[in-house]
Amino acid sequence: MAVISVNIVVDPHGNAKVAPDPAKVSKGAGDQVKFQSTNKGTTVVYNATTPFSNLAVGQRATLGTKYDAANVGLHHFDCGSIVGGKFVSWGFGGGNAGGDTDVGR
Repeated sequence: MAVISVNIVVDPHGNAKVAPDPAKVSKGAGDQVKFQSTNKGTTVVYNATTPFSNLAVGQRATLGTKYDAANVGLHHFDCGSIVGGKFVSWGFGGGNAGGDTDVGR
């Protein structure tokens, strides 16, 4: 079982860069993923599918919490913040600021 940290670096201008550590890992059932950010207001949400047994689609991931990889496939997450009680994605270039979690492929 491996613990993979997903590092979200937010620069002073609000630009986010997402990088898993280690950079290339084949995650499988039994591995865990945790999100970290240089901005404590960062929120992570999986809107379509979730790779984790302990985080539902649409539920906000808590920074520093370990999530259990269980669902095979490529799962996209969005990064953003909570504004007025609602999740707002940090979209850029017509897309969403975020990344992918690849489990067991």
